[in-house]
Amino acid sequence: MDPTTPHEAIPWPSFDDFYELYEKKRGRPNAEKFWNRLTQKEKEECMAAVPAYVASTPDKTFRKDPERYLRHKAFQDEIIAPLPAKFVASTDQYGHSTADALARRLADRDNGR
Repeated sequence: MDPTTPHEAIPWPSFDDFYELYEKKRGRPNAEKFWNRLTQKEKEECMAAVPAYVASTPDKTFRKDPERYLRHKAFQDEIIAPLPAKFVASTDQYGHSTADALARRLADRDNGR
């Protein structure tokens, strides 16, 4: 390369940077359109938020598609961590869910038992 030849600067972050970090490969053309509508500040904000969002949604089934994440600027939303496993679909020794057990206790209390 000739050192006197001007080089085109590639701004960071690029859409490819976002798409690789997001780890859900769906709807790339539309997602890229929404990426290109973001300001530089929003792109940087998005890149800062993506790792925590990806960590909070390890099951990609529940992660927004990239297009939707960008269209709604979800990177500006609060990230709500999933409940610990002990609170999700837990059961007692008889196979009843904790929600069912609570409902039975409340019904018993209301019926004067």
